[in-house]
Amino acid sequence: MEEYIENRTIDPESDWDVSVRTEAILRLYPEYFNENKPHYEWGDDDNLVAYIQFAKFPEIIFRMLIIDYQDFIIMGEEEIVGYYSISNPKPGSNILAPKNLKKTKKQTDTDTNEEQDTNDEEIKLDEESDIQLPIYSTPKIIWSKGIVLHQNIEDGWAQAEVSKTDKNRVKVRVRGVKRAKMTLLAEILNWFELKGKDYKSIKAIECTCTKCRKADSLPYEIAYHHFQNLQKIFIPQIQCYASGELLRLDEISSVEQPEVRLAVLYAEEDLPFFENFYEFFKKQGDFKIELWEPRDLLAKPRPLEEILSVINRAHLVIFMMSVDFDNSPVIRQGIDRAIQLFKTKDILIKVIQLKSFDWQDHPLFKNSRVLSINPEPIELANNRAEAWRQVAKQLHREIEEWVKDLGKAGML
Repeated sequence: MEEYIENRTIDPESDWDVSVRTEAILRLYPEYFNENKPHYEWGDDDNLVAYIQFAKFPEIIFRMLIIDYQDFIIMGEEEIVGYYSISNPKPGSNILAPKNLKKTKKQTDTDTNEEQDTNDEEIKLDEESDIQLPIYSTPKIIWSKGIVLHQNIEDGWAQAEVSKTDKNRVKVRVRGVKRAKMTLLAEILNWFELKGKDYKSIKAIECTCTKCRKADSLPYEIAYHHFQNLQKIFIPQIQCYASGELLRLDEISSVEQPEVRLAVLYAEEDLPFFENFYEFFKKQGDFKIELWEPRDLLAKPRPLEEILSVINRAHLVIFMMSVDFDNSPVIRQGIDRAIQLFKTKDILIKVIQLKSFDWQDHPLFKNSRVLSINPEPIELANNRAEAWRQVAKQLHREIEEWVKDLGKAGML
């Protein structure tokens, strides 16, 4: 036990051989033996909620959770748990009185004591005074059926309440910054999967659609593996059977949106066009986008190899077309490679027209069947912001249809 507490890790092959002794837990985490849940503030808005249902509950698992996550346990409010006295103080001596110090002045004409609290200040003792100094304690938010954790990561902060709700069931609810919430929930679910591997269990996510949040009955629960399966086949939303509402995977669970690998090719002179495009594109759609673009790739030691490599791995390639693309042999070779793949592989290629240019008659595009997203070049649009908004919207629609068709064909 001592070694386990010190290292906070155990051999996965012998998790249940470790004896998490009662006396050690009592000494280090006495709050664990409180039956009553301590008071603490918790907002229910925007929580991610998951359940782990065990066929047989592993009683030792909460003690292991406390030890593994001891550095992340939230501390409760400071409280006074008792007092200690300074008896027979030396007359005329000074003492720094702490906040909430209890000072008792003896009365010579009555048998009652007059008590008063003082702030931190230096007071002078006399023969008629007794000093009782408070003993403070800051308890951890732990009780016999639960624990509250706090974690800071690069994406922000998150807090998790992990509690046993009935005989064989654990509830995990997480609040905080979106990305941090997802990270902490995923970590806790993975921890239970590892530590409870010898105990059969199933995981579920609580639906937070409008109807489930307002319902008097219990919210609908969706098996966790459904989220994972949808991610694998590039379906970005899941449906609540109770309301019919569609929700993003990452809106109610720790599962990331399906990731689409996007390569954008443009001439150096057209960098401002790309920046405008991406500003609108990233605000729309339900897919997570991994983006590659020439600004990063051309700075590598072998830029052509880098560009060809990302095109070979991309799901989607966009050509931002203007007469300037002919000025870059590397970009031209990248376009040529993408078009060759387009003829033999399931890759989506689209053109965004930036400037007036008869690109379809260019030798690279003749007989290529590559189509443009926008019928009119961006530079000719009366309202460029609206033109970019429509381009981004149409491109996301094309991605969704393309992914759906591949899924139906069993190619994902």
